[in-house]
Amino acid sequence: MTRGYSTEILLQDNTLKYFKNSIESRSLTLVKEAKDSLNTLIKKINLKTINQLKIPSNKYQFDGAMYTTIEVILNGETYTSIGFDDDNPPKELTSLVNFLLTLIK
Repeated sequence: MTRGYSTEILLQDNTLKYFKNSIESRSLTLVKEAKDSLNTLIKKINLKTINQLKIPSNKYQFDGAMYTTIEVILNGETYTSIGFDDDNPPKELTSLVNFLLTLIK
């Protein structure tokens, strides 16, 4: 999100929804292979320390990039990443961010 603009990617069960400015723009059902790939990427992330990752840049603080977070809800626990620039995620999240962006295109 940034001033006046936001996007959201929401994955629940097998349905992925993409929102622009809180309005659903796209919805799709993930095939098993895509869901398996996504789960593999999430398993590579230490969810307990996702909020402590080092961010490589902070352009979002000056509206130079969209402020981005990733939230994973697993077994009733919510894990939220530190905020980062949408175009420069922490290296631990890069593969997941890129995969999600590929799905919505």
